[in-house]
Amino acid sequence: MENASKALIIAGSVLVAIILIAIGVRVINSTSGTTESVADTMTASEKATFNSKFTAYAGSGKSGAQVKAIANIVISNNATNPSKKVKFMGSDNATTITNKAATYNSGNYTISVTMDNNTGLVTSITIS
Repeated sequence: MENASKALIIAGSVLVAIILIAIGVRVINSTSGTTESVADTMTASEKATFNSKFTAYAGSGKSGAQVKAIANIVISNNATNPSKKVKFMGSDNATTITNKAATYNSGNYTISVTMDNNTGLVTSITIS
């Protein structure tokens, strides 16, 4: 009888230890995601500043020079912000963007800006 009661005490101790370990792992996992998301989150004003570089050119009746100017802004952004690359007519490669922008000379163009619904940041520029 004495051995049975010791066995129950040991089993109870093991069960409590397993529960404590599980709670610790759960807490660590839940806080690590929060830390990463805080580091990746931009404030509303930072997003507005980032987006304003591109949205200033959005609209219709734009000249070839304005198309080339926004292409240069995209190239500059992609070089300095590799984690926030913006595509110009489907490409984020500087040479390809330069070549595509060179085809827009005289005429009126419509510059469209597409934003990511999750991040709220500009992700692509299209010209029509």
